[in-house]
Amino acid sequence: MHSKTATTEEPAAARGAVAIITNRRGELLLHLRDDIPAIAWPGHWSLLGGGCDPGEAPA
Repeated sequence: MHSKTATTEEPAAARGAVAIITNRRGELLLHLRDDIPAIAWPGHWSLLGGGCDPGEAPA
């Protein structure tokens, strides 16, 4: 009897890009995330950025 082995695909790695924007005084431009529990890091300050769509370059 042959055993059937199920093949599982590895999930694709999440890809994204962020921008670190400063002025001449060295101050950073940050984004205050919405305070919505369903999103990652709600109510926290973060760098500007986002995820990449399939086939999209981070640049």
